Amino acid sequence: GNGSDKPTLDYDHADGEFVIGADNVTIKNIRFRVSANAVTKAIDIEDGVVHATIIGCDFGFAETATDEFTEGIIFNDASNYGRVENCFFDAGSQAAASCIMFDEDTHGTVVKNNIFLGTWATAIIEGATTASTSLVITDNDMFGIGTADTFNLVASSTGLVARNTIVMTAASAAAALDIGDCLNMSNTLIADDDVGGTKGEPAFTSAYA
Repeated sequence: GNGSDKPTLDYDHADGEFVIGADNVTIKNIRFRVSANAVTKAIDIEDGVVHATIIGCDFGFAETATDEFTEGIIFNDASNYGRVENCFFDAGSQAAASCIMFDEDTHGTVVKNNIFLGTWATAIIEGATTASTSLVITDNDMFGIGTADTFNLVASSTGLVARNTIVMTAASAAAALDIGDCLNMSNTLIADDDVGGTKGEPAFTSAYA
């Protein structure tokens, strides 16, 4: 199926969650629809689970104005070599905490070719307590209106953040790209207000001169 014809999971309770508890699981072409306020998480990848792959899935589509996923996808301790690719995230305007959360130390995780829309209270992609290593976050379109940060990774996180198009309200490039010790390559920052330029123009161009 395509769009609303995709197989759909409805979350109608705040404690609802989809748990990946085994290695080498692939989830593809599923629609995760939020139908309750402050649902804690959409997908929880358990401690030590490796090679969890989520491809072509859709998240959000609130049934009422107050419905939201507090967290979209959570990678936990040593949930390594995961992939989130070609997914669509629509967080609405309820200021969920984050879309992808590295709750502890994940290694070799790839976030690629996704679309992120909406408002998050913390960041679109967040690290919680422990640095993650060898992350690859590339080629995403990130439209975080009102979002505090686009990224908020733990300071010593490592990896590559490249070729992402980022529309944000942050007042500085450092706030928009809070990526720890990851390499920053060919990311495009676009201002959505008059901070650093008019709407639709590259943000903070003088900082890159």
